[in-house]
Amino acid sequence: MDLENLTDQEKEFKRALEASGIPTTDEQFRAEWQQMADDANVPIANPSKFSAFWVFVTTAITEPARWLVAFMIRHVMPNMYVKTAEGNYLDILGWAYDVERKPASKARGRITFRRENTAQKLQIPAGTRVRTVPVAGKIFRMITIEDAVMETGAAELAVLCEAEEAGSGYNLGAGYYCLLDSDVPGITSVTNAADYLAEPGAAEESDEQLRLRIRYQFGSAGEWHVDAKYRSMIAANTGFRPDRIYFKRYDGDNYPCRGPGSADAFVLFDAGVTPDDTLAEVNRYINDQDNHGHGDDLKVLAVPGSTHNVAVTVIFRRNTTTLRRAEVLAAVEQVIRCAFRENEQYLDQVTQTWPYSRFAFSQLSYELHDLFYEIEALEWGQEDIISDLDVPRLGTLTVEEGA
Repeated sequence: MDLENLTDQEKEFKRALEASGIPTTDEQFRAEWQQMADDANVPIANPSKFSAFWVFVTTAITEPARWLVAFMIRHVMPNMYVKTAEGNYLDILGWAYDVERKPASKARGRITFRRENTAQKLQIPAGTRVRTVPVAGKIFRMITIEDAVMETGAAELAVLCEAEEAGSGYNLGAGYYCLLDSDVPGITSVTNAADYLAEPGAAEESDEQLRLRIRYQFGSAGEWHVDAKYRSMIAANTGFRPDRIYFKRYDGDNYPCRGPGSADAFVLFDAGVTPDDTLAEVNRYINDQDNHGHGDDLKVLAVPGSTHNVAVTVIFRRNTTTLRRAEVLAAVEQVIRCAFRENEQYLDQVTQTWPYSRFAFSQLSYELHDLFYEIEALEWGQEDIISDLDVPRLGTLTVEEGA
């Protein structure tokens, strides 16, 4: 462990140690050892570089001392502050503000089963699995958690299901869960409707998300409820990220809301689905359980979506095979759907739609070129999307190959 290639923050910690008089270089360490030997009148102290014994002694002491200083700068000092702490150290700092990291959770939603023969009852047992086609190589499954019966005459039934694994990646858009992965005779098709999600899944809260919630605790202290306090309350009782909560207050005719003293908190959901049960729960917590400021009238809503039809023509390089062209076209569709928040498989490689922003198709073109070498050009059929307090969602999506 050394002091090379320090980050800017680590350099600040190093300067703090130096300002307190702690040696950080080999020369400063050796000078300190020499001073200690002189102060103690050690007769064998010999600063000459030809003194093998003294060189050994100072080197043997300097090396572990440098390790300790590097450990302080790279690990101990950063983990003393909310801004730079990570992992368990950040958890400990969060406890001081009554904030705990939220665990991972599984998505729950109602998958619609359909049949053609309705002459008799049909049982759908618990454990029945429904899956997606591969999305960027991964298959997502939802599993029924209760026995369900389609009564005589009923052509379809929405059954409560739970994701196979925890994580927000299972909060997929409408139509993704479309393949029956279990043997249930009589069922002809399955799908997830636009409003299927009851409880969104979530990955374990990341350091950055936990850091945000701790930060908002600083602004939420006191009896008067301000944005920071409501953000903290909403995020603590749901899986919402505090930086995805937007406020609009009563503003006369511009935003009448529910009259003076009223405001709306809009929460940004992925996948274009709104878990109504979750919204109802947080509204009950704030309004019915008296967790609101004196005279406040706050309602939590989903950020409204604006619908946009998107079309793109993909022009391939000439040496691209027919099979590879089909693969890339399918992948391009999933990338665009990720950009419009219908899946998370390309989350680290694609810019997503946001409220109060411009969604630039030139940026999306750049990201698609970076992902797929085979693409020579992209021709979009629409202009950039400029959003207000709304999040752009897909209406229709057309991806086709050009000449």
